[in-house]
Amino acid sequence: MSAVTQNDYTQQNNSTVLYNFTFPYLKTSDVKVSLDGVVTTAFTLANATTIQLNSVPPTGTKIRIFRETGIDDLTATFYAGSAIKSEDLNDNFTQNLFVTQEVNQRFLNTLGGNKMINNLQMGEDTVIVFEGATDDDHETTLSVVDPTADQTYRLPNLSTGTYDLVSTGDTGTVARAMIANDAVNGTKIADDSIDSEHYVDGSIDTQHIAADQITNALIADDQIDSEHYVAGSIDHEHLANDIIDGDNIVDDAIGNEHIATNAVNADSVANNAIDTNAIQNLAVTNGKLADNAVTQAKMADDSVGAAEIIDNAVGSAALASNSVTNVKMADNSVGTSEIVNDAVVTDKIADNAVTMDKLANGSLPTDITIVSANITDGTIVEADIANDAVTADKIADGTLDGRYYTETELLNGALDGRYYTETEAEAKFLRQDSSETIASGVTWSNSDAFVATTAAINARIIDLVDDIGGFTTIANELSFPNSNPQGTTGQAAIMSIGALSQSYTPSGTTVTIANGTVGNSTVTLTGVPSALPAGFGILVESTSTLNTYTFHRLVPKATEVTTVAANATAIAAAGNNVTDINNFADLYQIGSSAPTTRVDGSSLQEGDLWYDSSNDNIRVYTGSAFAAVTPTQQVLDDIAIVSGAVTYSEDLGLITDAASTGSSNGSLDIVADALEDEVTFTITAATGKFIIDGVDKPALTLYKGWTYTFDVSDASNANHPLRFYAGSSQYSTNVTVTGTQGQAGAKVQIVIPESQPSNFQYYCTAHSGMGNTITVKDDPIKTVSDNITSITGVAGNSSNINSVHSNATNINAVQANASNINAAVSNASNINSAVSNATNINTVAGAISNVNSVATNISNVNSVNSNETNINSAVSNASNINSVAGSISNVNTVASNLSSVNSFANIYRIASSAPTSSLDQGDLYFDTTSNELRVYNGSSWQGGVTATGNLAGLGANTFTGNQTINANIIVSGTVDGVDIAAFKTSFDNLSTDIVNDTTPQLGGALDGQNNNLSNIGTIDGANLQLDFGTL
Repeated sequence: MSAVTQNDYTQQNNSTVLYNFTFPYLKTSDVKVSLDGVVTTAFTLANATTIQLNSVPPTGTKIRIFRETGIDDLTATFYAGSAIKSEDLNDNFTQNLFVTQEVNQRFLNTLGGNKMINNLQMGEDTVIVFEGATDDDHETTLSVVDPTADQTYRLPNLSTGTYDLVSTGDTGTVARAMIANDAVNGTKIADDSIDSEHYVDGSIDTQHIAADQITNALIADDQIDSEHYVAGSIDHEHLANDIIDGDNIVDDAIGNEHIATNAVNADSVANNAIDTNAIQNLAVTNGKLADNAVTQAKMADDSVGAAEIIDNAVGSAALASNSVTNVKMADNSVGTSEIVNDAVVTDKIADNAVTMDKLANGSLPTDITIVSANITDGTIVEADIANDAVTADKIADGTLDGRYYTETELLNGALDGRYYTETEAEAKFLRQDSSETIASGVTWSNSDAFVATTAAINARIIDLVDDIGGFTTIANELSFPNSNPQGTTGQAAIMSIGALSQSYTPSGTTVTIANGTVGNSTVTLTGVPSALPAGFGILVESTSTLNTYTFHRLVPKATEVTTVAANATAIAAAGNNVTDINNFADLYQIGSSAPTTRVDGSSLQEGDLWYDSSNDNIRVYTGSAFAAVTPTQQVLDDIAIVSGAVTYSEDLGLITDAASTGSSNGSLDIVADALEDEVTFTITAATGKFIIDGVDKPALTLYKGWTYTFDVSDASNANHPLRFYAGSSQYSTNVTVTGTQGQAGAKVQIVIPESQPSNFQYYCTAHSGMGNTITVKDDPIKTVSDNITSITGVAGNSSNINSVHSNATNINAVQANASNINAAVSNASNINSAVSNATNINTVAGAISNVNSVATNISNVNSVNSNETNINSAVSNASNINSVAGSISNVNTVASNLSSVNSFANIYRIASSAPTSSLDQGDLYFDTTSNELRVYNGSSWQGGVTATGNLAGLGANTFTGNQTINANIIVSGTVDGVDIAAFKTSFDNLSTDIVNDTTPQLGGALDGQNNNLSNIGTIDGANLQLDFGTL
């Protein structure tokens, strides 16, 4: 099997540029590449066995990666006295080996490639043997004998068939035996080369004669008889003129078809020979009739029609009386001039024939009857209607809707949704039940934001107080009357308990108050949803059961309500300082340009605030950029609408609101609904990104359940459709697209879902990179609503809030030192311990400079502590240490090279016998018995350098690695039986032969010294032995 010196590939696609090769090489420059047989340098080595083409070759390109070892110089050159290295010897032999392999491969390429790339010259009696696909006894042998003349042979073209070799020599011939049967076809015969002697008698048949090839000259006289004529083959052109007379025509043989058109003239027709039967129908035309030949007798009845009468030929005299009837008159033929005055009477006018445009102005008398069908829709204008002519019964029900309303329509609620009666306002705005009484469990609609007028509210309060059994206030829960208060007709009454003297926990939903009445009877409260805290007031509703009341709601402490009202400014200030408590000084910054860090220098965090003094708006940091948070005018309007509703709805709720049965406070839900109507972003597009309210593609934080409108009417959005994306596809749930982007009124609206979609973002469907992410968060208004109990608790602690406000400076200071405070808390036990050791601490404080000195050297102190044993040992060896101190520079030198010292201690041993454990190649050992220094070669101790510096002896020693010898090594005699001098001469000659041999042959002698590539040994540098063998 030949050694591999090349790898071949065919380019299969339009992307592969990396190809592996499997042959070894000496230098990277020896690796070559050819594309379709042309050597290229447009490649690099991706690694030791892979080439990378600079560009992708066309599909089908033949790629060859081959080795071409340099032959201009030896890999290594030896000089007198130079060291002989095994790798150099092997490299030279490898170079020769590689060159030989490559020559062999080129020879094989020449013979076995797709084409001959050099001429093949063979001497006399040379034989070429072609081995088949299988290695057996069957092959093709091509032999050459000395030709009598120059001959050129073409190998057969296997793509068109299998042929024997064909000579193209000047004197060569192809013997008959060489031509296969049916091998000579028309293309092989030269023009005019077949003569008559080449035809076999009778071999030319009808199919061999081409059409029109037999002429008159080829036919002998008297050879064509009647039997040779094909029936119908004699035509008129074959007959001479005037050779056919009457004798040649059979009687009755000339029929109509034989007579030419117009061949029969008047002279050919006998008198009276043409009768009626001889004249075709309609053959007698106007020209055939003599003038006046057609008389009345010749005209059939009804034969004269309209077409036969000349225009204007029928005069009045020709018309019989009463002959012109209605059907004889053409449409529109009777005009005004044809009608006699006063001839059109009533009977002559068809029903509905007189239209409005036929009547003259003022022509209708007042006593004429006109029905609805006679009046065209929309023709009666105001001027046509007399005063007081339209009465109530003339107006259809509902015809005035949206314009005017009848009393009946007004009473039937025609103004619902536009204007409200007092009753409707009470029902719609105050949301009481149909009987207008307070019923337990009745709540306001969370989705309705209608607000009643102050007058309506006042009227409603009066109505309610009148309707219920009164409103009674008592100081506390132990002051209930002995009998339930009731209205005059048995209505339930409302009772307000000012403040509970203690807290009460319901059993289920029932609270029992011992000694609750002034007569010390027990009072029972039903429907209590949760614990009743001390100090709070409550509202209850009387029942028909003695000393039993239905719980309505908690009422804040009156004193605290008063306190809150009196300290509204302080509460507002405390609210403004809540963020300060949470490091507001770092979170909130004011400036004309966006901050890049917090005030304390730390990184910006999501939620940080910046007031843009250049644009007068507040922006919030979304995690990647500051986004505008200034509310739109619509939101401000909504807040303005709701602000009043919150105040008096909550105040009114003390009296009118039933206990909430929902999951959140109704009034705050109204606020949330108003704020959630719509938040609008103004969108423009520039430099490959959406700009939202002036900020380049910000990451958005949107709230659950809120509706956001993206105004995309700006012309810059025309080619950038804004949409939403979630997961791996477009998000369209509750998304409404209106209009055409870039045109007035265009917008994209989305209602944010209650859960965060994965990979949620806004983007341009036509261009990537224009949008950013969307983070969904809980609705802050809803959060407030759902946490109303906690908020109420805050309101109940207004005095504490005021205290916080008055101590804002201290709180801010505490916040600024939060890390230290947290550290103090986590070290509380240590602090307590410090307090109990105050005396000692004070003592330490008096020597604080020394403590600080120790602190700055704490690592050394710790080191001393961990080395206490060694230090004590040092004390006991003070004299030795002092001695070392006198040589401290040497000690420092050793210390700075401690790793080397330790390493050398492991490498160098002194002993009377050779060490046997923990040995590494290169270790040293001084033999105190023989006074010799030895080195470990990985398996045994070698060397033998005596204390005098001489080699102890070279017997059985092996040198590993390069040995540098500054003088010549003189080798005489033989090495392993090989004469060194003779080997050098042979090697020099061999190198010359390999380099200079221009036509190497396998098994043949090389040029120059005629040395053969055989019996050349390799060098094993480990023992400098020459191992001769076979290459």
